[in-house]
Amino acid sequence: MIPKSIVGDVINYRGMVYGPVNEMGVVALFALACEDLGFVIEEIKAGFPDCLARKQVDRGWERVAIEFEYQSSNFLRHGHDPCNCNLIVCWIHDWDESKVPVLELKSFISERHAKVSAPLERVRIADPVESRIVELSDGGIRNGYINLKPIDEFWPEECLGGNTEMASKHLIVEFDGVGRLTTDISGRHKSLRSAHGRLKEFFARHRLRPGDKVEILRVAKYEYRIRPASSET
Repeated sequence: MIPKSIVGDVINYRGMVYGPVNEMGVVALFALACEDLGFVIEEIKAGFPDCLARKQVDRGWERVAIEFEYQSSNFLRHGHDPCNCNLIVCWIHDWDESKVPVLELKSFISERHAKVSAPLERVRIADPVESRIVELSDGGIRNGYINLKPIDEFWPEECLGGNTEMASKHLIVEFDGVGRLTTDISGRHKSLRSAHGRLKEFFARHRLRPGDKVEILRVAKYEYRIRPASSET
């Protein structure tokens, strides 16, 4: 019987014909691409983290602990500690909530192909997600609001409105399991303006009670996500 051979899409990059279909392919592609990406490899090893490398910064060469994954979300499934890793290198970035910076090689290859006649000047590394934890009050549950005063610094200044005046920039807020809302932060109450109905629906859906906590994640400069906080938070 002829063994099956499954390969990825054609990339034709430095002698590698096909894109990765597993973590080992990511390791091989990074080894080929590290110079173009601005890294030098010191060590690739068994065990976490997979790789020790250095990346040039203003003052010299900074050490970077790298974990390779086929999909960035595998970092979470494998139970790795974000505190011991500086960068996830993957083929597919599918974990928007990662608190570790992520380098998606698929985007890098696509950009290389789009700029065949010019060198790659910049590779985008996804920023780690920041989050804040807020405890819900009895009044908040009943009236559909979250007190944002304790995390006032977490919002872009241009998204802070007045008592009745809307802010100059709006936020897109996703309520986990409920939907999205375009809003801003009201000046007097420091809460999400006109979000009472959506928040009540969110509280009811997740059976939240006074004293429960929610996690607010910043997934982009003007985009946030609100979800129930995990018991470990």
